Amino acid sequence: DCSTNPSDHPNEVPKKEHEHWSDPESQKQRGRFSPAAKTLMEIHALAAVGRNQANQIVQPEKAKDAPRLCIMNPNLILGPQLHPGPISGNSLPWIVRILKGEAMNETIPNDSMSIIDVRDLALLHVACFENEDASGRYFGVDKSYPWEEILTVFE
Repeated sequence: DCSTNPSDHPNEVPKKEHEHWSDPESQKQRGRFSPAAKTLMEIHALAAVGRNQANQIVQPEKAKDAPRLCIMNPNLILGPQLHPGPISGNSLPWIVRILKGEAMNETIPNDSMSIIDVRDLALLHVACFENEDASGRYFGVDKSYPWEEILTVFE
């Protein structure tokens, strides 16, 4: 459950990212501290520029001189490593642990993971920078894959 997926959202209702947010308190109660922190950071960043969670101006004086805010929401970022040498970063070492059988080797999660190539995410950042109307939350997702499918490809 990340900041874009409220746990109580019914599947038959199309999700609107500006309206349907996860509850950070619920996330923390389930031990999901990183997604809770991310949700809170997004909420506070929007408030800092005078906007609400729907990216509507609610404090005109604060919003008047505020910088334009574009929040990127990628999930699993994969792609070539920037620097040669030992594998580093956040995603790549974790993927290596999975490949070596050191992680996710006992139970396949009944879940999925959205993946984006780092180069596509860079293009999303550039597009937000170049488009003066860009503002609010943007989701860097190419496709969401079931973990069973991801782990089968890794075999």
